[in-house]
Amino acid sequence: MWGIIAITQQGLALAKKLKVQFPDSVIYTLAKWHDEECTPIEPDLSTFTAQLFDRHKTLVYIMATGIVVRSIARHLVDKTVDPAVVVLDEKGQFAISLLSGHLGGANAVASEIAVTIGATAVITTASDVQGMPSVDMIAQKHQLIIQSMHDAKILTAMTVNGQKVGWRNDSLLNLPCYYPCDEAEADGLVVVSSRTDLVEKVPFAQLIPQNITVGIGCRRGVAGENIVDFIRQQLDEHAVHLQSIRQLASIDIKHDEQGILAAAAHFGVPVVFVETAEIEKIEQNFTSSAFVKSQVGVSGVCEPAAFIAGGRAGEFISRKKSKEGITVAIFESAV
Repeated sequence: MWGIIAITQQGLALAKKLKVQFPDSVIYTLAKWHDEECTPIEPDLSTFTAQLFDRHKTLVYIMATGIVVRSIARHLVDKTVDPAVVVLDEKGQFAISLLSGHLGGANAVASEIAVTIGATAVITTASDVQGMPSVDMIAQKHQLIIQSMHDAKILTAMTVNGQKVGWRNDSLLNLPCYYPCDEAEADGLVVVSSRTDLVEKVPFAQLIPQNITVGIGCRRGVAGENIVDFIRQQLDEHAVHLQSIRQLASIDIKHDEQGILAAAAHFGVPVVFVETAEIEKIEQNFTSSAFVKSQVGVSGVCEPAAFIAGGRAGEFISRKKSKEGITVAIFESAV
């Protein structure tokens, strides 16, 4: 949902035209101009900007760029959290990507507005001007996590300054090669990997794929903190980054298991509860237990649940491990 801000009547007219094309937007204007379509700016634009930053991930200002700069300056925190800010002139001739062009998506918003209203998009980020992919844009496009913004900035700067940058995808995901330089000749490297123990001979930026499914089986009533600790232990043992976890997975009869739900909440990921009937079809391919079969109707939970939830394409980083009534398997998905 965009916030569209205008402080003149002509700017407000353009804001209302934009809202027709982008109906989820909210228009803000001065109290003296506001009507049923708008929310008043009170007490002044600079102060009100704090509320705008809290409410919206994208802000479109229709006014002079200088006014916008002075209004938002004291509210800026970091490119990873600041909203996208786009500035339009009152006649809608130019759509300027002012802030958070890559991670926030301001470049894309400026381009979208330009196409919609027949304006010229003004994009000034060096990588875009030179037609080169920046590390943060690659991460955003493929939902990869930037392990270090500092490293990402260094590698992007290397590309725009003509240094040789290489690309290595250590994950199972099918990703295009963005920097075709031979790794042996590279001055820097962008590496897609979920590992925590990367060491390279040249400066590098790590992009972490979220393609790990952690399969879980457990005895009824096991505490969530015990499940969390065991998952962390297994990830550490195999040098897998916590941020690479896409989801947890278990069997459907565990849908109300508080320990599993608590673990998912701790890691900030969803849980996929796989139907017992789906596991029955493939249980013979995984580690089996007669005891588990007697309890839940299938001979294994953590491995087949991780495999199915992970899209049935990929490989196990770790097969079933057991500890104090908990079983865990780690599956890396190729999709």
